[in-house]
Amino acid sequence: MKNRYEDYISAYGLKAANADELMREIDVQVGSLGFDTWWFSLLVPSPVTLPRLYLRGNFPEEWASRNARGWQPGRNPILRRAHYACLPIAWASEDQSTDREFWSVLTQRGNRYGWSKPTRIYAHASSVLTLARGDKPLSYTELREKGPALMWLSYSVQQSMCAELEDELRVADGFGLTPREREVMLWTAEGKTSSEISSILNIAETTVIFHITNAVKKTNSVNRAQAAAKVALWGLF
Repeated sequence: MKNRYEDYISAYGLKAANADELMREIDVQVGSLGFDTWWFSLLVPSPVTLPRLYLRGNFPEEWASRNARGWQPGRNPILRRAHYACLPIAWASEDQSTDREFWSVLTQRGNRYGWSKPTRIYAHASSVLTLARGDKPLSYTELREKGPALMWLSYSVQQSMCAELEDELRVADGFGLTPREREVMLWTAEGKTSSEISSILNIAETTVIFHITNAVKKTNSVNRAQAAAKVALWGLF
């Protein structure tokens, strides 16, 4: 059977032996689609009060470091959108009336027009691939013609980058919670007391406390509330 997307899969499937080769391959693909700059943002929601943000792309490292605060979700409307939507965004920095500091930084770097694809990935993390340029806006015709290729490239980059950042994404795997500990944490997150959980699961209250204590230790938490929040945040129920 002929798959109409085989050409896109073949053209935009990224195959690289190492991180440097991967970056060069993405540069080539991005350039072939008519863009100059690209960056991939990965937001890992732990710790809760200061989510970790990882950036990869072909922008100057000193630029990313100097403007690190501007990349955070509270100041980054593109990354913020990844929390509630996965539709691609075609944007022009000069058209934006809010978050002017963020858009001003992009404009100063010559990134006046762009295309961004937000994605929610496992472990409740968010990622966004952005392609940008400074010479001309994205027209409807261009988006229609390049849309499939852009989507395949975004999926390929996401898969490749998440593989590169696997250690950061799999922090929760180190929790090593047992099925029973997860179950107890589920009811803890529902606001149940140890006594109530004991009745629900038909186990001794001391056993419930034992599992809660283990979960608190394994998640490196200070109390049951923080442990339940971490387990919920990482989608481990």
